[in-house]
Amino acid sequence: MSDIENIYRNGITREIPLLGKWEFPPIIGTDDEPTQLIGFNHCLTAKKSDYEKTVHFYLDDYQFERIWNKPEVYIKILSKFRSCLTPDFSLYRNMPLAMQIYNVFRSRCIGYLMEQANMKVVITLQYSDPSSYEFCFDSLPQHKVYSASTVGVERDETARILWKMGMIEALKRLKPKKLIIYGNDIGFDFKDVPVTYIKPYEDCFKKAG
Repeated sequence: MSDIENIYRNGITREIPLLGKWEFPPIIGTDDEPTQLIGFNHCLTAKKSDYEKTVHFYLDDYQFERIWNKPEVYIKILSKFRSCLTPDFSLYRNMPLAMQIYNVFRSRCIGYLMEQANMKVVITLQYSDPSSYEFCFDSLPQHKVYSASTVGVERDETARILWKMGMIEALKRLKPKKLIIYGNDIGFDFKDVPVTYIKPYEDCFKKAG
């Protein structure tokens, strides 16, 4: 059965309320602030001491495509952890908009199902270039904890410019309570929004704001 057949035949969206122009599933979000992250690819082998961490999806898409194919299986596993970021299905600037919208839709579906399983969900910011702003922020709550990644951005000038442009738009529209940034500081001024930087593969934190 294909992914899209699985969505409708198994009821993943059949009984989910869909909001806004783009009909994305709603996510409430959380005020809970992650203190440590663990990659989705390490969850199956995690120790009990890891359950205090927050699961992230800042990985190549193929490493977490399985949560879309079998959400009920993996959400049960993820529910053991402190909280979970929404999946970071890729939005590349050269990707057709239809595919970008689909990947935002998939992320929102999984986030909704996580919250239905009584999980705390930190929303991952997803955007590419200004053409994505109309849908990528649609129906998201204001004044919640959000997350984004700078991994790979600092080595590409165009990517760095677009990341900053999208973050300006996110701050304006969503007014985050706090941001969790996975990666290094790339010199962006978050104004009065508190930020925690978490370096990849390290339990290392730098606070700003």
